Amino acid sequence: MTDQELLSALSTLIDEKLDKKLDQKLEENNKKLEAVFEQKLEAAFEQKLTPIYQRMDHLEYQIKQTEYNLRNEIRRTEKLLLNEIERVHIILDQHINDPRMHPCLT
Repeated sequence: MTDQELLSALSTLIDEKLDKKLDQKLEENNKKLEAVFEQKLEAAFEQKLTPIYQRMDHLEYQIKQTEYNLRNEIRRTEKLLLNEIERVHIILDQHINDPRMHPCLT
């Protein structure tokens, strides 16, 4: 084997080793970058979602308050109606039971 062939073989071996090392380093750096990117993306996503969650909580509270108020208003209205119906029934009963109210029937 000549010196030139030996140098060429050594150069090829060194290039292969360097390529493997370079590939390993690139892969390690890519993994690190992906991890950092995921962390940054998750933090940014959470930062964007926090106000949305707060608004949803507020809307949920408002809906519950509105339901509560409507329920109370319906109960109040029903009570007024039932009281009025009861009052009319009492008047009708009094009218039916009082012969003076019906002069033409006596």
